[in-house]
Amino acid sequence: MSYLSTPGSPIYDQLVQEQGDVLAEARKLAEEALQQADPAQYWQGALPHRRTPERVPQG
Repeated sequence: MSYLSTPGSPIYDQLVQEQGDVLAEARKLAEEALQQADPAQYWQGALPHRRTPERVPQG
C-alpha cells in the first residue's frame, strides 16, 4: 500500500475542498507560460537599431 495520496483519494478530495485544486491551477499556469514562451524561442529578428543620442560638447 502506498502512503502517497493520489488525485481521487479521500485525502486529496478533502484538500481540494479546503484549499482549491492547486495541481489544476499549476497546470493551467504552466500551459499559459509555455504558450507565451513558444513564440519567443523562435524569434530570429534583430533588435531595432537604437540611435545613440549625440553628445553636446560642454565647454
